[in-house]
Amino acid sequence: MRFKLFALVAIVAMCAFGVNANAQPADGINFGLEVNASTGYYSTDDEYAEYKGVNDDKGDMELSPYKLTKGAIMLVTGKKGNVSAFLMMGLGDNQAITAFAGPASNDTAIKGDYVGMTQYSMSWKHSSGFEFLIGKRNGPYNMSSNYNSAFNWDGMFRYASWDTFPFQLKFSYMGAYLALVDCPVNKPVDLDAAYETDNLFPKIALGYVYGGGPAPMTIGAHFQYKQYKIVEEGDADPQDLDGETVMAYRLSADFKMNKVAGMMDVLATVYYGINSNQLGYSVAGVTRATVSGAFVDGDEIKDTTTIGGSAGLAVWFNAHKLAFGLGYEQSEADVDDAETDDDMTIFANFWYAVEPNFYIVPSILYKDHMKDHADEEEGTETLVGIAWQLKV
Repeated sequence: MRFKLFALVAIVAMCAFGVNANAQPADGINFGLEVNASTGYYSTDDEYAEYKGVNDDKGDMELSPYKLTKGAIMLVTGKKGNVSAFLMMGLGDNQAITAFAGPASNDTAIKGDYVGMTQYSMSWKHSSGFEFLIGKRNGPYNMSSNYNSAFNWDGMFRYASWDTFPFQLKFSYMGAYLALVDCPVNKPVDLDAAYETDNLFPKIALGYVYGGGPAPMTIGAHFQYKQYKIVEEGDADPQDLDGETVMAYRLSADFKMNKVAGMMDVLATVYYGINSNQLGYSVAGVTRATVSGAFVDGDEIKDTTTIGGSAGLAVWFNAHKLAFGLGYEQSEADVDDAETDDDMTIFANFWYAVEPNFYIVPSILYKDHMKDHADEEEGTETLVGIAWQLKV
């Protein structure tokens, strides 16, 4: 069934673009396939187990086998005249490694247990440089400036302006962009079930990116904004919040330099935001860094301020790469007695190229969840593992 699904997409794409075996790269279609797997040893400390409410009899830093995860991604790109198409499909596990283009790029990362399309888009580019894109792609405010480690869940996505392939309409010209982005509504914490939310408009994103892709240097500045209204269902208004609005925004900047001194990549991103959860970023489970959204305090909507960032360094040894990453986020709720919620991740991995399309990736990761808004210790996680990736 899965093979038929892949084959069907390939046939439809070929028919749509009129591709034949002699098609030129400038006007044609290209295919790629990646298969990857990873495994290792995982540990949490007692504070993490107690905070999460799970049974952990292993004690501090005792490693236990981590399940074997796997994933496959098929990428199809096509072009005819000024129109281009992008389609990525995948199947696999939540924690499969996700760097389709190998260690040099994480632009096609996918998340979740999935079978089916994860990204798709079509774009039109005028000779003047104006471009219009429609589809599900990485948010334009994400430059993928954070190297992943060998396992998806411990990547640095949580410490950047990265969301899961939102549907968008994007207009861009000479590096500047304006996008209308589909955004799920994460309701304020402790909002009564008697209320619903009314989207006033899609998430608005605008910014400017200098460079990009293989350019020696890339710099980006980005702004996101979202607002919606709380409305009562029926006649109930238990928290006296009917008609209140919730506002969220984020300012971020990215920086990347490729092959500094011929052998190093340097990457960094920083951000500042109000109610980041209301911009569509996750609030639960291991995918979150801190709890950073709006919440109800009595009969008022209160805000949470978040600052964070990450940095990466990669050193190349011919086709091999040693990569390090550090991410940190802090959020502060607008309540007198609330403490800051902090979170930090450090990792290192080594991309060993058996040959250009075959990588073996040993990796080590440490996550310190520090304390939450109630000043409770959230504990730490440690993962030591290895991944394999083949691609064509």
